[in-house]
Amino acid sequence: MNLEPDHNDQLAKWLSGELSHEERTELEKHENLNDLKAVIEDIDSWSLPSMDIDSSHKKLLYKRDNQTPSGRVISMRPIWRVAAAVAFLTIAYFGWDAYDNQLMKYATGIGETQEITLPDGSVINLDAESKLNYSREVWKTERTVELSGQAYFAVVKKKKRFKVKTKKKTVRVKGTEFNIKSSDKQFEVICYSGSVQVVTESDDVTLSQGDAVRLVNSALISFTTKEESPDWQQGFSNFEDVPLSLVVEELKRYYEVKIELPEEYSNLKYTGRFVHNNLAQALRSIFTPMEINYKLNSASTVDFS
Repeated sequence: MNLEPDHNDQLAKWLSGELSHEERTELEKHENLNDLKAVIEDIDSWSLPSMDIDSSHKKLLYKRDNQTPSGRVISMRPIWRVAAAVAFLTIAYFGWDAYDNQLMKYATGIGETQEITLPDGSVINLDAESKLNYSREVWKTERTVELSGQAYFAVVKKKKRFKVKTKKKTVRVKGTEFNIKSSDKQFEVICYSGSVQVVTESDDVTLSQGDAVRLVNSALISFTTKEESPDWQQGFSNFEDVPLSLVVEELKRYYEVKIELPEEYSNLKYTGRFVHNNLAQALRSIFTPMEINYKLNSASTVDFS
């Protein structure tokens, strides 16, 4: 049905008939809403088997006179309505397709992070502007997730290997801690404990603690780090000899800011870092050392002179 979480209140009002004409018109634009209508309307047609009321009444009186009641009579029709409403709100929250296909979907917005615990106890910290999916059905036979963006993995050791699929590469592990950054323009893996296998059509590289690889011009370039955790978990992004255009793209993941970097600056190489909790300071950290004049206006737009 693809209704987003922020439609939950509208859906509840729709069930109770409290929506205005404008709100109802907007909500009814969503596909598959007719399916919900059909089931709700069908609930009223449900009925219990016919029964002999006089005979049932006599049996009830007999039970009352001969034993102590142990419970209370509950009307089933309201329960059916509540159960149906709860089911529909659940579907609305997680998405119709995800509910049907058991596809678990997670996504973060600008400046957001999320911690995800997988069925095997492994924990994933999802960075800003990132997505992670896995199929609950596939998980029964293989531990596989799909990642777009950046995430830190703490994988529980099991017999079955753990796989992370990205657009560019596949990472395989058993039990380890590592960070993956994957986007259309970047791919990087850093191993913090255990070992990590990075697999491509032409490469098969195994990383140990402190080892890392980065994709540069279609080739995996090795480097090392002494850090014990990713920079982004400490609240900043760090770069070494990276095109300025990629630095700006990274900045946009943490701040709602509009930046159109002039072409003449795009391929300039940047070394340094910026923080994730202060836009003005972050901009100074990027552009001042490079002697690039800029101005941040009230509309969170950066202009260059």
